Amino acid sequence: MNEGYAWAWYDGEDVYANTTESLKSLIEEIIEYYFGDYIKDLTIDSNDNQIYIDFFHDDDDTTHSSFICGNNYQEVKELLKSLAMVQDREDIFDIKPLFK
Repeated sequence: MNEGYAWAWYDGEDVYANTTESLKSLIEEIIEYYFGDYIKDLTIDSNDNQIYIDFFHDDDDTTHSSFICGNNYQEVKELLKSLAMVQDREDIFDIKPLFK
């Protein structure tokens, strides 16, 4: 049984190792880090197959972003890579499931 995820994030200078209970909470943490005070109305929903992400960002709250990825750690890793590219970052992520 999956008991959450271990994940690592390399930002070009340091490696940060973390654990999280869900892929949704990992996505939320990274989006909030990348977009900071400019994020508004962040919604992350999921079903067994997909994760849906929707939010507004920018200082005028008019820039809208939506993403859909598979509800698995491999596709979330690719989503995080894409979010880093949007922010002109070369961050690297790795995610592994934890089992009890």
